[in-house]
Amino acid sequence: MLRIVALLFSILVAVPALAEDFPGSQPIKIVVPFAPGGTTDLLGRVVAEFLQKQMNHTIIVENRPGAATLIGTDAMAKSAPDGHTVLLAAADLAVLPGMRRNLPYDIEKFTYLTRFFVNLPLIVTGPNSDISSLEDLVAKIKANPGKYKHATNGVGSLTHFGSLKFDAAIGGKTVAVPYGGQGPGSIDTISGTVAFQHGASVPLAPGLRVLGPSGNRRHPEYPNLPTMAELGYKNADWSAWFGFVAPPDTPKPIADRLIKEINTVLKEPELIEKLRTAAKWVPETNPLTGDDFKKLVLDDLKSWKEIAERENLVVQ
Repeated sequence: MLRIVALLFSILVAVPALAEDFPGSQPIKIVVPFAPGGTTDLLGRVVAEFLQKQMNHTIIVENRPGAATLIGTDAMAKSAPDGHTVLLAAADLAVLPGMRRNLPYDIEKFTYLTRFFVNLPLIVTGPNSDISSLEDLVAKIKANPGKYKHATNGVGSLTHFGSLKFDAAIGGKTVAVPYGGQGPGSIDTISGTVAFQHGASVPLAPGLRVLGPSGNRRHPEYPNLPTMAELGYKNADWSAWFGFVAPPDTPKPIADRLIKEINTVLKEPELIEKLRTAAKWVPETNPLTGDDFKKLVLDDLKSWKEIAERENLVVQ
């Protein structure tokens, strides 16, 4: 009996001891589930640079792209829950399990740290397009179901699901053309091969003309353009958020420490200016943390799952 009590006591004291020792000598790794050069990679590297100074500790960024973020996310999920591996997740985190039922991880079990950036997607068209505004786009789509083609980043991508949400909200039907990324889709939007592009983000390719935001708030770069909600389509909005996530069962003291450190560097004027210049980043006044961040992700998952089932996009 005494041995059992001693064992239970050792388990109870292990977590505080681990929290006190964190981060120790081991580097902290930020896994980015996308290739180098994109917005997510940029965010990860800038935050890592400032976090390293803040914590006086080695922070490394590891790109693990592939399989619509599955590879990088799975690598994080299978890492030790000791705070030394975190994922810089994008909104795609909730899209994949909306489509696929046999993923090697469960996003509901992840440890959610902080969402710190919301990139408001834009609906854009080409310079010679006859589409003059979001209202005009909606009217043309409803009058010509199935006629208008638009660029997305690929089947099952966030922009694809966002476009399906848009179609459902306006009661129209468009044709999604997958391009594998914003760049190729922008080129064909500019040339007029497709009528418009869903989910474009600033900085935009020269020649693109902005019709309006897809999100539920006005874009800071285009404050005079109304949202879909303001036009009366309240279920059309979606956004591309970014945040840090840790493996399941990460001890709360360690998660709280990471949240505190990350949110501290996000207030650094130099970091803010770097991200404002590179990605038109606007700091979140109150970054979503912990359970509030988790609720956002699971609400997204519910929405994307409904769309996948309605459109027969579920993969077993």
